[in-house]
Parts: sequence; structure tokens; C-alpha cells
Amino acid sequence: MMQKQRASRRSKDRQQAAVFAYCGLCGGEIYLGQLYYEMDDRLLCPECLPEYAKSYFLSRQRTAMLPEWMA
Repeated sequence: MMQKQRASRRSKDRQQAAVFAYCGLCGGEIYLGQLYYEMDDRLLCPECLPEYAKSYFLSRQRTAMLPEWMA
């Protein structure tokens, strides 16, 4: 019961905190005191990092295959 009260208090406090910036991917608010990532010219919230990383490394994606002379 006590944890539920703390969680609800934290979410209310977060809504009252000043907005520092907006996520460059989802547009969500990044509040003062919240962790974020600086990627190239964007600020990203932690929830968007996996999606950004996937798109960032897409051009480096390869499929492991044997050379034709070995097949």
C-alpha cells in the first residue's frame, strides 16, 4: 500500500516539474532531473533509445553467409 502511494506521489511530482526539453523521436517531455541521451543533434528519452539505435545501425546490418567458392 505504501509503495502505491509513493509511486502516485512521484508521478504527480513529475507532472509538476519543469519541462527541460522534448524527445527528438517521440516528442515526449523530458523533465528537469530526468535522464536523457544526446544523440547527434537530438535529445532522446530512455524509452526511445532502442528504436533510435536500431535505425542508426541499420546501414551496418549484415547477414552471415559463406563465400560462393565455399558453398
